[in-house]
Amino acid sequence: MAKTLAVLTGGGHAAGLNAGIAGIIDKARKMGWGVYGALDGWQGVLDHMFVDLTDYDAMACINKGGSILGSSRVRPSPDRVVESMKEHNFDALVAMGGEDTLGALWDVYSESRIPVVGWPKTMDNDLSETYFTIGYPTAITVASDAVAKFFDAASAHGRAAIVVVFGRHTDWVAAGVGAYGRADFVVPSEKPSALDKIC
Repeated sequence: MAKTLAVLTGGGHAAGLNAGIAGIIDKARKMGWGVYGALDGWQGVLDHMFVDLTDYDAMACINKGGSILGSSRVRPSPDRVVESMKEHNFDALVAMGGEDTLGALWDVYSESRIPVVGWPKTMDNDLSETYFTIGYPTAITVASDAVAKFFDAASAHGRAAIVVVFGRHTDWVAAGVGAYGRADFVVPSEKPSALDKIC
């Protein structure tokens, strides 16, 4: 009997999600598995909102940003996820997301031992056990380009420029943007910096 896989995307959107979904569909199809997508992340699992992706033309979405499945920031109770998985006869679950999404996935696995795959996605690049996460390379590329242009404009007028980038509790984004955006100095957020040491 063929197995069936459920896939969801959680948290904020990042470039690469649809390419990941397309890869999952393609691989599952080659293995003879069915694939269902949970609409709006964990919310779709809880509300039983699934769409059959088994015969979906995955190449149609591969270059689009965001997620064809939608997303949410819901942190579900594991027992409700397990109940939904069993009701729909899903054999495994793939979740693409950051700390919250993957934390919820771990809770589901810990409670049920349902086979799961966590695919790290966060522009912060703050998840361990991976070289980089979905979203990080795009964040660096786009922000570095903007910062380099901003610095060019500032230097044309003899001005100093201060740029703040998002990155939560780590400095991966600041370091990447600083390197590729030609910053003269990067002030880390992971530890306090004295103003007299910066100027």
